Amino acid sequence: MEIKVLQEKDITPEIEQQISLLMDQLNPLLRPQQLVDVISESTSLYVLCALEGKEIMGIASLALYSVLSGRKGWVEDVVVDQKHRRKGIAKLLTEELIRLSKELELDQLLLYTGTHRKEAHRLYESCGFSLKNSHLYHMAL
Repeated sequence: MEIKVLQEKDITPEIEQQISLLMDQLNPLLRPQQLVDVISESTSLYVLCALEGKEIMGIASLALYSVLSGRKGWVEDVVVDQKHRRKGIAKLLTEELIRLSKELELDQLLLYTGTHRKEAHRLYESCGFSLKNSHLYHMAL
């Protein structure tokens, strides 16, 4: 298995389809953007994938931003295909996000996961994340 940062040149209709299926497993109510559009428009997004040959087994992304309080990264869209779960793929993806964040000299790495995602909580805690005493608010636009 290989962990790779997707580049615009890597994106094919097959890759788009595989990622679309993964996003549906993450949350079928999401309406994800086209991968090629997101990657080509952004210099502040890294999309990692776990590959076995041409099969994408899982993905995770890191969105970068700078504010007065520092350079930060936000972990998004961590999902492993149902048939490849419990093989340590999510942990490898998360560890690579952490390594990349350190390489990019970020001050803080943040993420949100639903309160019902107990396995994700264990994963992130095992990778060194801690629960922040805060509330997350959102507004759909």
